[in-house]
Amino acid sequence: MSHSTPARPCLRLLAPLLLGGLTGCAHRIDKITVNRVVARAMTVPDVNQACEIGVSLRSPLAAVTKEQRPPRLALVIAEATAGMCDEASAWDVELELARALGQKSGLDPLARVSLAQDLRIQADRLHRRAAARYARSWEQGLAHFGAVGQGDCPRLKAHEELPYLLTLVSGMQMVLHDSASGSSLNLPKETILDVARGAACVDDQTWWHGPSALQAAAWVTIPGSAPEGVDPWALLNESARLSDATGVRVARGLQATIGANAGRDDVVLEAISGHSAALAATPTTPRFALFDVYAGQLSLFQSDLIWMKEEGHRTAVFGLLPGAEAPASGPAGPDPFADDPFAVDPFAADPSAGGSRGQRRPAAACPARTGPGVIPMKSSPALKLVGALAALFFALASPAAQAETRTICAYDPAGKSGDFFRLLSEWALQASTWGVTIDLKAYTDEETAAKDYEAGQCDGVVATGVRLQRFNNFPSTLEGIGALPDYALLKQMVSTLATSEGAMKLLRKGEHETAGFISAGAVYLFVRDRNVDTVAELASKRIATMDYDKAAPFMVNRIGAIVVPADLGSIGPKFNNGDVDVCYMSGPGYGPFELHRGIGTKGGVIRFPLAQATFQVLIRADKFPADFAGKSRSYWSANFDKGLTAVKKAEAAIPANLWIDVTPGQKAEWEELFLQTRVDLKAKGAYHGTMLSVMKKLRCAKEKARSECAENRE
Repeated sequence: MSHSTPARPCLRLLAPLLLGGLTGCAHRIDKITVNRVVARAMTVPDVNQACEIGVSLRSPLAAVTKEQRPPRLALVIAEATAGMCDEASAWDVELELARALGQKSGLDPLARVSLAQDLRIQADRLHRRAAARYARSWEQGLAHFGAVGQGDCPRLKAHEELPYLLTLVSGMQMVLHDSASGSSLNLPKETILDVARGAACVDDQTWWHGPSALQAAAWVTIPGSAPEGVDPWALLNESARLSDATGVRVARGLQATIGANAGRDDVVLEAISGHSAALAATPTTPRFALFDVYAGQLSLFQSDLIWMKEEGHRTAVFGLLPGAEAPASGPAGPDPFADDPFAVDPFAADPSAGGSRGQRRPAAACPARTGPGVIPMKSSPALKLVGALAALFFALASPAAQAETRTICAYDPAGKSGDFFRLLSEWALQASTWGVTIDLKAYTDEETAAKDYEAGQCDGVVATGVRLQRFNNFPSTLEGIGALPDYALLKQMVSTLATSEGAMKLLRKGEHETAGFISAGAVYLFVRDRNVDTVAELASKRIATMDYDKAAPFMVNRIGAIVVPADLGSIGPKFNNGDVDVCYMSGPGYGPFELHRGIGTKGGVIRFPLAQATFQVLIRADKFPADFAGKSRSYWSANFDKGLTAVKKAEAAIPANLWIDVTPGQKAEWEELFLQTRVDLKAKGAYHGTMLSVMKKLRCAKEKARSECAENRE
């Protein structure tokens, strides 16, 4: 499906005619745009035409934005519909990328890498432009309606409800497209939660159950953000089901999009199947035909991705998926044959007749060709050699024959749109040159990813070191409390692990081998009271603690604080709601988990790393070529700074006034606590002694005056 249709001349003329003589009358422009132009466009089942209208309207509308009261509602609509153009173009490039990476691309690995990198760059540019347009739509909506999702609902007039709904959709889309571009605009991901809160301000049934679907989509995207007792997946599925009969299946499109982002293949398949059935059962509502068609394109894009990946082409029949049989059409009328009419050959001879004119010669009766110049096949060594060489040639020439496909369960809190999943996609592409085709399966729940790997559903897994410590405590000790105070030391340690032969042996335990390390950011303490910044002041405080981490509960108990069990999805809500006084997290979690709400005006972030969180690539070594893990570790070491970029960008987004600096005396106190904890956890077998020893050497090489360097406690 091509989305590059040039804008119609009449549409290019529409904007100047519409705005002619209305400069200075923003209210009139808004009403004409919403009540006439948009109302008419909503009835046209043509997304291309809608986005062309948006592009055409945007420039002349922008000419009057310097007024005291610019036409905000018109700009919301113009920017949002213009964003659809870039979105559709990005989809086309994403599909070509899927074709290049698919099983039937026919490309050799090096050509595949080169083509895929170019397509990725093209898609990034288009996603960035779409994100920028949706962001401008969102900003215009905020300027008109106020801070959406931040307080009381705005009092909406009838003609304002549709622009308000588009504002919400734009807020969601701007974050998703920015993430797809590699967070090139660094738009705040927590905007999605504002969208969820704002969706409660419009009637769910009136707007085809789209508002509840937006809420569910937001809560799924940011784990742990749903209200207590609400299952966001169940809500998303129910909203999609209820939308089927409305004739505007926006909720189904969201179900497909969010399911794909979270790696929930079951949700995607349900969305495609349900959407197809709904289109067959209920006609499109004419008044909002555009929205229904747009929703259909969301689901169709996910279907196309599946087909392109597996078969190398787009969807032929929406609702039909690879491997499924097309529904058979019934016979035109009653079957005139009681039995199979071709079961008996009418030309076969009657055995009792001894042969007949119609009898065919048996195949075995054909005489073999012999004589001068004819080489008997069975006795030809030359032909055997030619056949063997031909088979070898085709085996070597076929990329699919060389590359083995291996599935990796990849955890990223933001799913496929996350920064870390994007890094993994680049790694997977490079791995195709090492003789392995990597099939990344996205997970937004870390424990589920680890359990699926443990159950053999994946050949590898990507998760934090603390989550993977049960497989091998040597690599997980890299995240030891206070062991690596800064990123420079972490980078040096990752490089050492990639080149050391001694480390190579320790990185494998049984069938499991660690094949790479990615920085997930330094872990900091977030406090609701900034006066709590010393070890002694943490006593009796409630601390949200990941109880699956052997080290964290031990240290919390050591300082006399209270362990409040939590996981990554619940830490934010517990902290923000006041259920705990302190939580710990790396910088990338500050925005999505809205930790500013828990910090308020009295709290802060202690600028002293507790540990270095890492994503670690763990594989079943026997499933991969012998040199794969080594090449992978070298790749991640060489690309360490690329992974760190997203971390530093997230840390920079934390307001400067929230950081709490520690004094030299406080630093010494923290370091002594960290050292005692590491020593005790080593004795308990939670930490690996060799890893601790090497990290101590790095610390002391950088800072020889450290008191621990003259001691032999660790």
